[in-house]
Parts: sequence; C-alpha cells; structure tokens
Amino acid sequence: MTDGLVGVGDVLAGACLFQDLPREALERIATLMREELYSAGTEIIAHGEPGDALYVLARGRVRIVRILEGVGEETLAMIRPGDVFGELSVVDGLPRSASAVAHEACTVLSLSRDAWLSLIAHDSDVAAPLLRACLQLLAARLRQTTDKLMFLSTAGRF
Repeated sequence: MTDGLVGVGDVLAGACLFQDLPREALERIATLMREELYSAGTEIIAHGEPGDALYVLARGRVRIVRILEGVGEETLAMIRPGDVFGELSVVDGLPRSASAVAHEACTVLSLSRDAWLSLIAHDSDVAAPLLRACLQLLAARLRQTTDKLMFLSTAGRF
C-alpha cells in the first residue's frame, strides 16, 4: 500500500501497461501497489534474483544494466517516468535477466508477482487489457533487442 507521496492512480493511467484500463480498475490496482523511494546509485532489482515484483517508475530515472566481464556495466535501457520494468520475471517466474539501478533519486510503484497473478486469474475487467498491454510491451522490447543485435552485428561487435 502506498503512503500517498504520488497519485498512484494517475501514475498508472500514464503507464503503458495500465493506460487502457478503466479508472475503477486503476484504483483497485493502486491499492495493491507499494510506493518505494530510492536514492541515486541504489540497486532496485539484481540480476539473477527471483522476480517477485514489477515496477512502474513514478519519478526519476532508472538504468537497466548488466555487468559484462572485462567491460563493466553495460546500460541496456534508460527507464523514464511512466515506464514499466521488471515485468519479464513476473510473467515467466524466472530469475531477473538484468539489474535496475536508480540513475537519480526516484519513486517507484511495485506490484508483487502474487498480486499480478491474482489480477490475471480473478479480475475479468483487468485480465484481457493487461495481458494485451504486456504482450505489446514485450514485443516492442524484443524488436528493440533485435535492432540492437543487428546494429552490433554490422558494427562487428557481435
């Protein structure tokens, strides 16, 4: 549950994963969200750990990173307010594929995997639009990854 620092319903309404849901559904989901504050440089999620929540960035910026042996930190994506991250592990139940680090002080809203699964299984107003938005998000990220791989391949880095 949030302590009211941000308008959770308003943040969700602007987030790609939740923007097609009716206001009543957003308000129900808002009651399941936890508001978390992080200072710059703080790890929010760690590569390889269990994926027990997904996140919506309310304020600030977050880097999605992997540590490459002999290279150091590689930034895979920069997350901005309204963006969702950490959804992959919530969907598939596998360990985190990357780390998320607060690039600057930020506020995130977290939704536990249990709450996600309950919404999908038991809330008919939410399940179809939420799953459709999740599929669109994952497809967009797969396309971005494909484009990056093509660029790296042609640049001789792959």
